[in-house]
Amino acid sequence: MPNRKIMNNPDWFSAYIASTSSSIDNGVLPLPTIPESVSESISLNTNEQAIIARSAPIISYSNTGARVVSFTFAIADDYMPTRGVNGTQYTIDEYVNALKSLEYPVYKQSEVISPQCVLRIGSIKLKGIVTSVTVSWKGPLSNIVAGGCYSRADVSIQFKEVSNVVKGAIDIKGGAY
Repeated sequence: MPNRKIMNNPDWFSAYIASTSSSIDNGVLPLPTIPESVSESISLNTNEQAIIARSAPIISYSNTGARVVSFTFAIADDYMPTRGVNGTQYTIDEYVNALKSLEYPVYKQSEVISPQCVLRIGSIKLKGIVTSVTVSWKGPLSNIVAGGCYSRADVSIQFKEVSNVVKGAIDIKGGAY
């Protein structure tokens, strides 16, 4: 078994996904590496009305779409974060499965709890849902996971903001997320 090192974020930078619906340990999944870049997008939706004999349509505001945040980060089985509950270290397989679980609801008898989470990467914060998890497995193979597993992976993840609060331009300019 290779010598595994614990990988946690530096004290000055927070990077994690907290889930209120998934059964991940202690509800918080730390990011073991800081993404090199993070993409954030928001789209404005309009309606256009063509007017006879007018060279330009009349454009009216419809709504502003949900904010979308996406990023890719690399993980390696010999550098994984610890669980918050008991301090043991994730294997790469357990960590990837925890990420994938963020897209699924929780079924409790006759109740369905929809997926919900909070993303924090430095000053970027988002409350919403995970809409995509893509894993590109890489070698070499590891003997840490029973049955064998790849020891490296690139993980791409995308979030969509879900908010019950209506925000305007002044709120956004002031930093409200």
